[in-house]
Amino acid sequence: MNINIESDEIISYFKKLFDRYDFKFYLVGGAIRDKILSLEPMDYDFVVEAEEDDYFYILENLSKELNFDFKYHKHYRTAILQYKDKRIDLAMSRREFYPVPASKPIVFPTNIYEDLKRRDFTINSLAYDIKGKILIDPFNGLEDIKEKRIRVLHDLSFRDDPSRIFRGIKYASRFNFNFDKRTFDLIKLALSIGYVNLLPGNRLRNEIIAALQEKILNIL
Repeated sequence: MNINIESDEIISYFKKLFDRYDFKFYLVGGAIRDKILSLEPMDYDFVVEAEEDDYFYILENLSKELNFDFKYHKHYRTAILQYKDKRIDLAMSRREFYPVPASKPIVFPTNIYEDLKRRDFTINSLAYDIKGKILIDPFNGLEDIKEKRIRVLHDLSFRDDPSRIFRGIKYASRFNFNFDKRTFDLIKLALSIGYVNLLPGNRLRNEIIAALQEKILNIL
């Protein structure tokens, strides 16, 4: 599989910005997946390994350079901007702990490997070291993309965030992928326990609409 990352205009532009800072920056998640599938990413997620004070310092400086105020989500340590009709996320690497099912997680700073471990599916758990030009794939996401397989990273994934069920269905429809048996069994278990019912009504509605927009009726 050819992963054509360096030639991407947006990645190249932000790499030049990141090169000015003595921190590790990574492209993570869906943009890498889409590049592997020879698709144009709809958004770009960048992660920086830094303490909170350093993260804010980077955001402040980038905001001045770009002449743009980030939309900042304090709880998740994530900043969002629009650049050339693309959504750009810049987040601090973090791990998450869900005290109860479907709750807002408690967030802690961590390294890139722990950050990847918290993600929804292995196909979204890859990272590209922007400065080192190295693909990081601790959970065999590349192999799952090749095999068109949707697989969770741990058994409590749908307990922690039941909306991942709808996200998985959306990916299955969009990419013509299939759930592996373990993941499908965990979905059935989560539905039988009723974790989905714990989601706030507006979030549940939005997830269902997003799934329908992916023409999910074609695979039911």
